[in-house]
Amino acid sequence: MVAGHLQEKKGYFYIVLNYKDECGKRKNKWISTGLSVKGNKKKAEALLIEARKNFEVPQQVDQENPLFSDFMLQWLEMMKHRIHYHANIRKALQYAFKTDMIPSNPADKVERPKKINLSAVFMTKKR
Repeated sequence: MVAGHLQEKKGYFYIVLNYKDECGKRKNKWISTGLSVKGNKKKAEALLIEARKNFEVPQQVDQENPLFSDFMLQWLEMMKHRIHYHANIRKALQYAFKTDMIPSNPADKVERPKKINLSAVFMTKKR
């Protein structure tokens, strides 16, 4: 259970939870109870106990060594206006290779998908 206390602010009770993140840095999480200060101290204390029991420390994403899936989601968000999946995945892996995130580009060992030739058909409206 994390440490916490009630704080009065602008006539309302707030729950303030104190915890340490993965790096050991102290953090505060403020949660509004929505309860006014007058006549609600017991209710606010009950909410504080419940919040302390149910609180989970937020997990930090490792920026230096992200998971491949997280990296691909970021990359595809940047490249969403293009539809060529193989080319985008290869570009993402090449970028990761150039920035020394991976030792080599595994897409270099994969054959490119065959191009599908589509023929255009023009439709006209008959009168």
